[in-house]
Amino acid sequence: MGNNPNRLLIIAASRSGSHFLCHALDSHSQIGCARYEPLDANANPHYDQHDNHADRISTILDWSGYQVTACKLTYRQARSLSLSRLPLWCNGLIHLHRKNVVQTVVSAMVNTASLDGRPSHTYEPLPPAQIEVDPVLFIYECERYEGNVKAMRKELAVLNLPIRYMVYEDIVGSEGVTQSAMLEPTATKLCKWLDVANERLWCRLVRTNPYPLTETITNWQDVAARLADTRYGEFIQPTRIS
Repeated sequence: MGNNPNRLLIIAASRSGSHFLCHALDSHSQIGCARYEPLDANANPHYDQHDNHADRISTILDWSGYQVTACKLTYRQARSLSLSRLPLWCNGLIHLHRKNVVQTVVSAMVNTASLDGRPSHTYEPLPPAQIEVDPVLFIYECERYEGNVKAMRKELAVLNLPIRYMVYEDIVGSEGVTQSAMLEPTATKLCKWLDVANERLWCRLVRTNPYPLTETITNWQDVAARLADTRYGEFIQPTRIS
């Protein structure tokens, strides 16, 4: 298939829109993409603790009836399989992360807090979540996220595989509650790369936290003041998160 992969692994940073991407890809008539994390016991309806992880990935990528098959792995899951072995199962990669580090960290913190059993992904709008964060810890988490993304990009670059680098903002955007369809021209370019028909790539998921940062972080003024003198200062506007 040349540079057009048909067995695809999505290597995704946390809170990067990977569920949206998987749902959107699976909406395509020629693509079969697992909408769950195959190595996550809580997310995979077919999870069996006795299964071999490599076999579980292969089973998905061996699905018949599709021109392209795909599934998602988190950074930790990909490394647990050994990145050097990824070419054994796939012939193409998508590396997905998010430009806005501040929004990513807030989203991850809200998710970790699990407020009132708050789901990390949803089809229905959720009420606002409110958390208080330590400004010093917040900056540390921003730096840690950036470091993880840079390290993964470097590790994947040495693999002899076609890689598509994608960012949240280019597939989902940054405004509104519903996510609906993948943004253009990203969707068209992705279909062309996969050598499939140019179809609308859509998803029913909605943003879990479509509220300004000022409403989500109760001590946002303190956090914003600490961020102002760092390289993350460009992200401190009271924008929405997801």
